[in-house]
Amino acid sequence: MLLRVTETTLATWRSRGGGPAYIKRGGRVLYRLADLQAFMATRNIEQGEPA
Repeated sequence: MLLRVTETTLATWRSRGGGPAYIKRGGRVLYRLADLQAFMATRNIEQGEPA
């Protein structure tokens, strides 16, 4: 589990227009590794920064 969130959380993010980029194939939702890494990089908080 790369993002450490549930499938339900990912579905909620998708329905609200947020979360990592994804593709749909045959009714399945798929995430590319590069998209997940980019998503995580934009949410990286350096230690000592206020949240």
